[in-house]
Amino acid sequence: MREVHGTPWGYARGCRDTRTCPNWARGGMTCPEARRRYMQTYTARRAAGTGTPIEHGTSNGYLLGCRNPATCPGDTTGHTCTDARSRYRQQLARAAGIHPRTESIDARAAATRIRELRSLGLSLRHISTLTGTGRTTIAQLTGEGKTVRTRITPTTLDRILAIDVTALTTSGVRTDAHERTQALAS
Repeated sequence: MREVHGTPWGYARGCRDTRTCPNWARGGMTCPEARRRYMQTYTARRAAGTGTPIEHGTSNGYLLGCRNPATCPGDTTGHTCTDARSRYRQQLARAAGIHPRTESIDARAAATRIRELRSLGLSLRHISTLTGTGRTTIAQLTGEGKTVRTRITPTTLDRILAIDVTALTTSGVRTDAHERTQALAS
């Protein structure tokens, strides 16, 4: 069987601490030192242009060190190594059942609608109930929370814009402020 300590393979197999490598006690080269030397010679060869050339436009090209899209010549279709790596990671995620992120959109229209509702005297809690959106989200959109939210999902925007301000004013909706004043009066 092959002795792996004192080689990059020992490092790859988990021997990553200099003091715990058996070669350290014997005065030999440790696995982390072997890995450092290997990487130094590898990067020197890559910089000198010797060794296996990088196949640009592939995920493997990214793993071999081509990580700057500005300097990557890309493949025949113009895809850089970082693009290829992103596509590969995305394919792995989809195969594992991870759905893509929902794109967020500008929240100014929603913030304006919430301010209109607040000017009618509706509380954050009441607006939250009407829209089916979290109270914290509503507070962040108006700037009344600790943070200000500038982007939201299309679903949240649709829920907020679905509230008709004119219908609320004409239907004589009782606001929280109105109910409080009635309670104080009695």
